[in-house]
Amino acid sequence: MREKLLNFLTEKGTLIQSEAVDFILKKEEPIQFIKNVLDNIEDPPLVLTMEHLRKADVIGKKAASAILKIEAEKEILKPRLKPEQESVKTEKRSFDENRILDNLAVGGGYAKKKLMVRYVQELPENIKIIKDITGNSTCQGKIDDFKLYFNNRLKTLRKILKAGPRMIGATNISDAKKKDGTVKIIGIVSDIRTTKKGNKMITLEDESDTISVLLTGDNGPVNDSTILDEVIGVIGTKFRSDIGRNKNNNLLKAEELIRPDVPVNRNPNYCKENVFVAFVADIHVGSKTFLKDEFLNFLGWLKGNNGRKRDVAKKVGYLVIPGDTVDGIGIYPNQEEELAIDDIYGQYEELGRLLSEVPEHIKMIVLPGNHDAVRPAEPQPTFSEEIRELFPHNVIFVGNPCYFSLSGVEILAYHGRSMDDFIKALPSLDYSKAINIMTEMLRKRHLAPIYGGRTPIAPEHRDYLVIDKIPDIFVTGHGHSTGMSKYKGVTLINASAWQSQTKYQKMHNFIPDPAKVPIFDLCTGKGSIINFS
Repeated sequence: MREKLLNFLTEKGTLIQSEAVDFILKKEEPIQFIKNVLDNIEDPPLVLTMEHLRKADVIGKKAASAILKIEAEKEILKPRLKPEQESVKTEKRSFDENRILDNLAVGGGYAKKKLMVRYVQELPENIKIIKDITGNSTCQGKIDDFKLYFNNRLKTLRKILKAGPRMIGATNISDAKKKDGTVKIIGIVSDIRTTKKGNKMITLEDESDTISVLLTGDNGPVNDSTILDEVIGVIGTKFRSDIGRNKNNNLLKAEELIRPDVPVNRNPNYCKENVFVAFVADIHVGSKTFLKDEFLNFLGWLKGNNGRKRDVAKKVGYLVIPGDTVDGIGIYPNQEEELAIDDIYGQYEELGRLLSEVPEHIKMIVLPGNHDAVRPAEPQPTFSEEIRELFPHNVIFVGNPCYFSLSGVEILAYHGRSMDDFIKALPSLDYSKAINIMTEMLRKRHLAPIYGGRTPIAPEHRDYLVIDKIPDIFVTGHGHSTGMSKYKGVTLINASAWQSQTKYQKMHNFIPDPAKVPIFDLCTGKGSIINFS
């Protein structure tokens, strides 16, 4: 029951004191009790304490009645599948109301929370925040929010596709169905399945209609890395099928699939001053497997006290930390057994103490990840004030993802949780080569296309996960691997980790590559990786 309780709270984006967990577990129905508590707190706190629980206990009966009514209504709205439907191996996606309501529960407690007060911080002249959800979240988790979200995704990526030469003359799906011969269409992939002959059949949809698209081995697309909910362009020839669900319906045989991708002729920005940026991800302070000695070695290097390449250390002007700054509380089952610090504020206090060792002239840009104490749904606004005040003044807090510039060089920083969904959808990908996953994100011009997977997504009216602006540097964490490469002029950096192999990683035979720091020269565009283990 303890594991079930912690999983429930994790989905709601709520942390809890350890003594409060014991208090709840003594209740006759622990899960129902905590539902009542959350329902009766107008503005849910970052951490549930015993005081919250005692107050809620007094009015528990009233809350329980309300919750039971809501649960009954949810049960009615859930789609009923026949046994034979449940056994069908398909990746069918439908943007109907049932799907939206079901996944809304998975996305965390964002639908019930008040809109965040705009967070404003003074920035040095050489640092500019270009795109960040912090202070701009407007969604309430309603069905209309989801419609606006996906329409914005389609509209934004369609504009990018139409700007390329191969999609000139593309029409909407409804008009394409009325034409003969070769057509060009753009839409969202809502279904992927395999035919009896081993070909792929996808369903593409836009605001006007849907159409089935056949990908065969004759022209290459059958082996393409198409995933659900991405926006693609298709050039193909119409034909009619007399088999299966497509009998007497128009189909499109794909000749070519077009992705938004990155333009080939793009020239990256460089700064005139001789300054370096260091990238440090997945610190996981609070975990028993946190590599504290190695991290202190890195901090000593920044201060010029040890290690090689001290001349480089003197030129570091920025430190970017893309998420999972601490290990968190209740992130996965039995996590408490692997924690050295079992209090969330204690974890951030220790992180703040460590980062206070960073020289004052170095500006730190910190964003959250899925282990941090923010809402689980992406895009994630930055940390609360009660956490921010634990850090030194040279820390700049942003949301996840965030697009910003350092001395004129533009950087897209994203923690990278959607890597989980990319790997599940495309078996050729894995965490040890996170750079390949990042390349797919750039090809699709989206950080987290798949909706309803392991990455909770908040239905903002603007899709902040679309890569509408091409960065000079694209950095992620999450994979606990290290890498640096280039893709069509964009520098790709996967920023290692500061945690040794966990029990979970050992169980899945994953070997991390920790304690390495990618360093990038903003003036020359050259980078290197320094090992602090």
